[in-house]
Amino acid sequence: MKKTENLILQAAIRVCIYCVAMVCVALIIYLDGMWLVKPGQFGEVSFTEYGQLAMLLVAAGIFLKAGSIDTSSRGLSLLLAGMAFLGAIRELDGFLDMVWHGFWKIPFYLVLCLFVWLVYRNRDDLQEATEYFLKQPAWGVLLSGFLVVFVFSRLFGLGDLWKSIMADNYLRDVKNAVEEGTELMGFSLIVLAAFEFLLVCRAKKRGDKQVR
Repeated sequence: MKKTENLILQAAIRVCIYCVAMVCVALIIYLDGMWLVKPGQFGEVSFTEYGQLAMLLVAAGIFLKAGSIDTSSRGLSLLLAGMAFLGAIRELDGFLDMVWHGFWKIPFYLVLCLFVWLVYRNRDDLQEATEYFLKQPAWGVLLSGFLVVFVFSRLFGLGDLWKSIMADNYLRDVKNAVEEGTELMGFSLIVLAAFEFLLVCRAKKRGDKQVR
């Protein structure tokens, strides 16, 4: 009975945390819509863009922390952290391209090479850790975030779709709000997945200690 109560309590806490995350996403979009009332809303310089960058960096940091807790998951944590860092660099392309057009590709490929090397060095437990992670709820959250950011937001933010919906009243800022806001929600799911991954690594580490 006590175990069931603990599971219900944990589920309730998760629901609250997830709800707070969604509210924060909505508030960031609200700030852009209400405070940055000017042409080019939801562009490179906006709360939404900064929020996306911050979430990717936070997710990367959490993935790295998880790998330091559970060394058997280090290869997977480096792989996930590397993907988050690469996404952050891609989000900064507008600023990096101020050096020269296409400059963002240099730090992108440098970071890519670094994490490929790091993952290769920690490849021994990569398959086992990946198989274990794919059985955890955290994988579903991570997959949901990935699908929202890289599939749904791209299709939902198509210019032709919004030109058809708004016809002569088409506003690019509305299209950007939809696309960038949806991306932000997807990135928040990736951050939540990173926290879930951290919890998985902690639980796995405790289990390993008990076995010993």
